[in-house]
Amino acid sequence: RSSAPAHHAVDTIIMKGQDQEALSVSSGGSRYSLKNIMTTMPQLPDCLLLLIVFEIVYATVKPDVQWQWMGLYGVILLAISTYARTPLDFFKGGITDKAEDKRSFVLLSGSAFISWIFAKSIQNSSKLGARFGFMGGVAYSTWYLSFSSAAIVIYFLRTRHGYASLPEAINARFGALACISFIMAITYRLYQEIWSNSTVVASFYGEYGTVEWWMAAILSTIIPLGYVTLGGMRSSLTSDALQAVMAIILLVVVLGAIGTKVTTLQDECKAAGRSACNAANWDANPTIDTWTLEGGLDLVIVGAMQGMFSYAFFDPVLTDRCFLAEPKTMLRAFTFGGTCAAIFIMLFSIIGSYGNMIATLHPDWADHPNVANGTPADVARTLGTPVFSIANIIFLTTSISTLDSTFASTAKLAAEVTSFAQTWVPQRLAECTETQMAMGRFAMRLIALFGTLPLLQAPDELDATTVSGTVVMGLGPPVIALIWLPRDKFYPISFLSSFWIGVALGVVYQVSGQHPDQLDMSSDYYKVGKGSYAKLLWFNLVGSSSAVGAFLLSFLVEHFYCNEHISWYKDRKVLSGFDVPAAASPETSETNSTAETPTGKAKDSTRELEDVAAMLPAPGQTSVVASAGFPAYMPPNGSTRDYPSQMQGANNNNMMPVPAPTPMPFNPYDQGFMPMPMMQQPQQPFFNQGMPVMGMGPMNA
Repeated sequence: RSSAPAHHAVDTIIMKGQDQEALSVSSGGSRYSLKNIMTTMPQLPDCLLLLIVFEIVYATVKPDVQWQWMGLYGVILLAISTYARTPLDFFKGGITDKAEDKRSFVLLSGSAFISWIFAKSIQNSSKLGARFGFMGGVAYSTWYLSFSSAAIVIYFLRTRHGYASLPEAINARFGALACISFIMAITYRLYQEIWSNSTVVASFYGEYGTVEWWMAAILSTIIPLGYVTLGGMRSSLTSDALQAVMAIILLVVVLGAIGTKVTTLQDECKAAGRSACNAANWDANPTIDTWTLEGGLDLVIVGAMQGMFSYAFFDPVLTDRCFLAEPKTMLRAFTFGGTCAAIFIMLFSIIGSYGNMIATLHPDWADHPNVANGTPADVARTLGTPVFSIANIIFLTTSISTLDSTFASTAKLAAEVTSFAQTWVPQRLAECTETQMAMGRFAMRLIALFGTLPLLQAPDELDATTVSGTVVMGLGPPVIALIWLPRDKFYPISFLSSFWIGVALGVVYQVSGQHPDQLDMSSDYYKVGKGSYAKLLWFNLVGSSSAVGAFLLSFLVEHFYCNEHISWYKDRKVLSGFDVPAAASPETSETNSTAETPTGKAKDSTRELEDVAAMLPAPGQTSVVASAGFPAYMPPNGSTRDYPSQMQGANNNNMMPVPAPTPMPFNPYDQGFMPMPMMQQPQQPFFNQGMPVMGMGPMNA
């Protein structure tokens, strides 16, 4: 906590884990006292009552035992969720931008790991294992290069430029149209996550269209909606850590059961002439070399391309977490969590390999196509009810963890869009109010409703509407380029050309696959190799090359001509609204962006400075701030908005007002702020002075 006087000490409070614990103890005795528990978890009595009612109904109706696991699991997650009362807790999970403690690392790495272990992802991994053996799992795990790609890019966006979210960065450098395009893409991604995960869970409870199937699909959506509505990102992070541990333990148990079963198939393996008789090395296509395009290597290339250059920035569940904790801590957490997630995916593919193996060798399962193609629910049934229950819980865990992260990201996006619609600048989470919290909770319910409606379609139609990462292959070039793009220039066409060319080619690929009678692209010209994903590989190679080429060409034109000779490029307000990225340096961003006032509302010293700038007149006019007795500032050409970092080391205890200089002209459309020559200050140098800001008291250094 700051040693500044009491009237402005609240501006520099950083609520870290130790401070929160000390505060809870000082305000109510033990952190785990009944009073504090009921304050943070007011829903606990209702959850106990719900559990009693559920057990009574279960004992009366006596349904399948799988409903017992879903009911218990849901009530436990609801009961342990804490109620978020502040925007910092609701939108950022209580993890500040300078958090370096082990708790933050564990929560972030565990959440990053389990949030991307989608129910649909592990089902796809299992099916690829049945099709290509262990290479199928390796192929699907290449998409998990997204962890490293997103973490590295966002690390530099935070440390070099001070951006607080991807929408903010895209809006600042590429403009409103680019930001709208990006928001549309990630909104559809979030919407898509709802039905795609609940569908997989429902398959464990019945056939499509049955009452059991619908109940499972709806309940698996309502459970995460309930506890994330209570706690926001805090509930998501806490439950994710618990579910990550559960998923790992349960997968080990399932693989152990498979290993035991495989030992009973040795005679069948010898009779079939198979030398490799274990699930990990099982080859579903012994006549095809594994390390060829036909053996699954084409999918490895596609996954690596999308994972490194596009797909990482398409999923807000992943990127939102990249803006939590201290940047280096985030980078370590994502490296660890991403590695664990990739290994988990590869190991899960063994379940599909086992399914193909037992369908090939065991006559009792030879006529079960879903077992042969590695559908996890059907493969688990071959292992008995206990293992089937464990597999069901794994899918519950992965589906619910993905949905709770989806709802948390939806709330964050709603807060950003609300501000963007009014000011053309996405809302910073550190500045959110209770109004944004209410909007976020409403947005969760809205996307849960509309995300469930597609279940009314048939399963094949659902598969047909799935948008692959091919559609967003043009997103990577402009987002990665944000690391190096100069902050004093503007590149709207560069983003739009790359993004929409990728979308166009992705849609062509989707339509040609779903409606070949309308768009026939089945010739060898549109294929690379002869593998199962030859056409997908061709579209990704051509699409990615086209997107990169379009971006580079547009960048050169905009950088050397448009930004120098076209007036409305210079006045970025025309296209991007108010281009105010407010990039405080990493060293000072935490103090400014996470300070809490006594009322619980966040304040941001950097944004206070921006508020002053917004009231200043156009170039060539007199500064009303200077004429009112406040210091005037002239932004130098090419400077960045890093004024707070220039004041590092200032002594808050000795802050005093600075007399106003002669009124100077001010350009509010530039980015940086730099002090003009002041009147003589005999007491101390300028950077130890305070700056009065419209009655708010001295600004924090």
